[in-house]
Amino acid sequence: MYKRKKFNLKNYYENDCPAKMVVTFFLQGQGYKCTGSPYCSEYASDIICYNRLGECQFHEMSRTKKWVDDFPYTTIYQPAYKKKYVEEAMRDERKPKTFFWVMSYNFDKAYVISGETLLNTPVKRVHFHNSPASGEDFCFIDFDKAKFFDLSDYVKGVL
Repeated sequence: MYKRKKFNLKNYYENDCPAKMVVTFFLQGQGYKCTGSPYCSEYASDIICYNRLGECQFHEMSRTKKWVDDFPYTTIYQPAYKKKYVEEAMRDERKPKTFFWVMSYNFDKAYVISGETLLNTPVKRVHFHNSPASGEDFCFIDFDKAKFFDLSDYVKGVL
């Protein structure tokens, strides 16, 4: 069972809003049509979009505040509860693919992980400085399973 953290509006405005703007501009520059959250919920993916073929995609953002220049970790990690986004998308009649954006502090760089990759990554319980005492479940993804994007040109138009 996946446990989600309580929604934090302050964190949302500091992290998700700028990330969504940058990624939306990037996707629109690639010919995608983007709209808001797929289920109008703070616990749903951040962006719904359609590629040039009309195929639906869900995009979820996260920000790595320690990532300024070089990525500060040996793997990319995502909370295991985000697997639920992929499972929910699989039940959606639009059959969207789901993507997870791990963005740098300045929103100018990102690694993107496919939902399929996240689903196939084992879950490990770890304890970070802001985790509950019992720890949290995370997925640790190798860099070769993610795609890197330089978003510098898109940040200039947004932030």
